Amino acid sequence: MELEQKRFVLGIGAQKAGTSWVRNYLCSRHDVYFTPAEMHFFDSKYGPTKTRRANRLLLKRSAGKPPQSELLKLKLDYIQQENGAASYKEFFRARVPENTGVFGEITPSYALIGEAGYRAAREIFPNIRVFFIMRDPAERFYSQIRMSRDRHQKNATRVLQSKLLLRAKNDHRSLYDSTIRDLERAVPQENVLYLFYEKLFQHETMERFCNFLGVPYVPADFEQVVNAGGQRDHISDDLDKAIRACFETTYAFCREKFGDQLPKEWRWP
Repeated sequence: MELEQKRFVLGIGAQKAGTSWVRNYLCSRHDVYFTPAEMHFFDSKYGPTKTRRANRLLLKRSAGKPPQSELLKLKLDYIQQENGAASYKEFFRARVPENTGVFGEITPSYALIGEAGYRAAREIFPNIRVFFIMRDPAERFYSQIRMSRDRHQKNATRVLQSKLLLRAKNDHRSLYDSTIRDLERAVPQENVLYLFYEKLFQHETMERFCNFLGVPYVPADFEQVVNAGGQRDHISDDLDKAIRACFETTYAFCREKFGDQLPKEWRWP
């Protein structure tokens, strides 16, 4: 089967919403091919982080050393308007087994690449399917804060909480309404699947996910923990309410769009 006849699947998601666990599940299967790590291909050219990522890539090239990996080279080609789009396709062509009909990658930050980024992905692989994993916006934000704290080995609860509200006001990763609008302007709605972190670790959800991919359901390891955050800091009720209010537009949009499908764990102001 030619690569163009196969189903390309792009996984996006809110950071700290279970994307690593889903990637591990897909990589453990023998009937799909997924890259074992985030590729950060499209966000090197689209989205709010494009300048930072592009500068980092160009800095590596300006050092006078050849790209150390095929992935680095194709991303450099892409941001410099060369043949990166074709190279992205060839990257998969060289890796997807002939008898494997479903392939793709998962990079959570693609949730921020905007309509232009999704159209670019669809131009490369017209037979695209996209799944987007969401989590209660405030809980996702708290989990991200814990990850940042643990990564830097700082137990600076007071300092973090003093800046927490400001960071929430400037957080883009929980603005799912923007992602959904951009995505549905670029990709047919029937080719998009929305999942919720709070319902992810269930047989029913994973069966629906496999049906969307077009592969038989294989039970997942729901006991596996990937990138678990550390102990949660205490958040006062008043601060929690103020932080949730920062995402009021997203809560309202999701309530209207998903209705009873929203997990009961979601708490809006």
